[in-house]
Amino acid sequence: MRLIENRDGFSIVEALVVLGVIGILVAMGGSLAANYSIRKSVDRITGDISSSLQIAKLKAARQGVEYRTLFASCADLDTTDSNCFVCSDYDDYIAVPPDETLTIIRERGNSNIGSTSWCVESNVTGKIPSKITLDLSSLQDEPMRYSFNPDGTLGAESGTVNINPTSDVKGQRCGRIVVTPFGRIRAIQGNWDAASDTCKPIR
Repeated sequence: MRLIENRDGFSIVEALVVLGVIGILVAMGGSLAANYSIRKSVDRITGDISSSLQIAKLKAARQGVEYRTLFASCADLDTTDSNCFVCSDYDDYIAVPPDETLTIIRERGNSNIGSTSWCVESNVTGKIPSKITLDLSSLQDEPMRYSFNPDGTLGAESGTVNINPTSDVKGQRCGRIVVTPFGRIRAIQGNWDAASDTCKPIR
């Protein structure tokens, strides 16, 4: 009579198959995690900029003076007057990877039109991941900014802020913030279309 030998464990082939499947799952998980991270970063930056603009617009209406939001860092902040910190020298933000620091400054003017001096009210700094670019080219320069009048309109030309992925992968999250001459602020979240080089809003 022939005895059947019982074996415990896996053969080498079975072990290799299992390891291969695990490797595929890990690779897929890493890709999904990276895409999710980019999406969250785009949404965060879009929300931060939109909120800063809305606050500046509301403060201009309530205080009866000009307010402005600047995308720049202050190279020389004068804190002599505790009621009015003044920045005499700005460093414009330049959207160049890798990781860049974005600083958003909110300032209060000394008049309802044609302010000659500005007091810094807030200064918020955050990181922009290397896989995201921030396009501020349509804004006024020196420094790049949006200015709001007490009646809610813009004190300068309108413009658009674009938050785009650096890769050409279709479907990546992107964002746009559009400010009209009448002061309407519209934040748009969309998916990046590499073929047309545009951010298509999510329907």
